Amino acid sequence: MSTVLVATPSNATLWADLLQRSCPGRTISCYDKTAPLARSTDDLILWRPDKDLFDNVVVKRSIFCLGAGVDAILALPNLPRTVDLFRLVDTGMSPQMAAWCSYAVLHFFRDMDIYQNSQREKKWHPLPYRAPADFPVGILGAGILGTAVARALSGFGIPVTGWRRTASGQTTDFPCVCGPEGLHTLLANSIAVICLLPLTPKTRGLIDAGFLEHMRPGSVLINASRGDLVVEKDLLNALEQGRLRGAFLDVTAPEPPPLDSPLWHHPSIRLTPHSAAATIPETAVAQIAAALEQLDRDERPAGYVDPDQGY
Repeated sequence: MSTVLVATPSNATLWADLLQRSCPGRTISCYDKTAPLARSTDDLILWRPDKDLFDNVVVKRSIFCLGAGVDAILALPNLPRTVDLFRLVDTGMSPQMAAWCSYAVLHFFRDMDIYQNSQREKKWHPLPYRAPADFPVGILGAGILGTAVARALSGFGIPVTGWRRTASGQTTDFPCVCGPEGLHTLLANSIAVICLLPLTPKTRGLIDAGFLEHMRPGSVLINASRGDLVVEKDLLNALEQGRLRGAFLDVTAPEPPPLDSPLWHHPSIRLTPHSAAATIPETAVAQIAAALEQLDRDERPAGYVDPDQGY
């Protein structure tokens, strides 16, 4: 059986104990960066690793990221390209993300931003009813999380359209568009745009002034992916100029924002601390244990990351 090394900035012992119970025949240990000699391991489980990790660790077979996003790992110096990298697939994040995104959409659909301002100003002004069908939502990223969000919003009667970069990908049960032309159409037609895209060289800074100008006037941006997809100054300009109604952000760059950042106090921005969806350890460990068994059989588990694509 293989050796497995756990490298996380916190709770490494918890992860190692859970893995040992799920993989009793494997040798599982925690990474110690103070150890004088380099470690060798068949498989590596990591999250938010030290930049010099691969100066001290030799991986023979596979690397597993304890999350859906692998941008920080792909940016590591000396990341071995001869072993496969895998990300976790869902691990209980879908219902969490669906709930958070639904909350963000309903915040604007039911005019809670306007009512909050009215409360502060001691005004009692009910707004006219708007049908869910009149509040179309676009979702950037039509994978597992995007599909969960689309299904949740559809349950409220809200029409949803997804966008993916290319036509390839999993089949969805909601309409999707692709490519630059499809993106422009989605932005022009959506009152709320939800970003669930991975951070890659092609998506970094995607949501810039040009992107925001294509958005429907008075629409809102909801971001639960990575802060680096958004050019912050361009978003703030769009809000100040009134082109956008508001933004609901779970992620920023950096995290947390500097204390003097306008994100903290801007009246049109709602901010949460990267808490939309978290990895559930027990679910993640079960998935990793099954994946290790697949590797033992020379099978490729789900969640393989193409380093050139970034996801």
